[in-house]
Amino acid sequence: EDDKRYKDKITANKVAVKDQLQSRVVQYFGEEEAGALVGQENEILRLMHSVGYTEIEIDSVRDGFKTKDIFYRRDIGQLKRRIVAQKNKGDVYQDNLKQLVSLAGDINRRSQTENVELPKRAESVLFYIKDNE
Repeated sequence: EDDKRYKDKITANKVAVKDQLQSRVVQYFGEEEAGALVGQENEILRLMHSVGYTEIEIDSVRDGFKTKDIFYRRDIGQLKRRIVAQKNKGDVYQDNLKQLVSLAGDINRRSQTENVELPKRAESVLFYIKDNE
C-alpha cells in the first residue's frame, strides 16, 4: 500500500507557500542586531573595569554576552549569575571572572575562524496538509 501513487489533491497554493518560506529562511538565518546588555551584564563589565581588566578583555566579554551559540550562552549565563551572587554575598568571585574572560576569548576566536555559509533560499518544501480535499 505504501508503494501506491495517488493524485495530489492539495488545494493550497504551493507556489505562494514556497515563496513565503523562502523569505522566512533569510529572516531566520540572517544577521540580526544584538540587543542592549541587561543589568547583570553591565554590572559585570563595570566590575571588570574596577578590578583592572584591559579594554580588550572587557570588549571580548561584551561580545561574548551577545553570542547566539546556545551552548556558550548557557555557560556565560551560569557564570554571570554566579559572579553577581558571589559579589553580592561578599565571596571571592575572581576565579569565575577569569573563566568568563577565557570563555569570551574562546567565543571570539571561534567566531573569527568559523565561516558558515548561510542559505539564500529554500531548496524544497514538504507539505503536510490535514483534511484538505
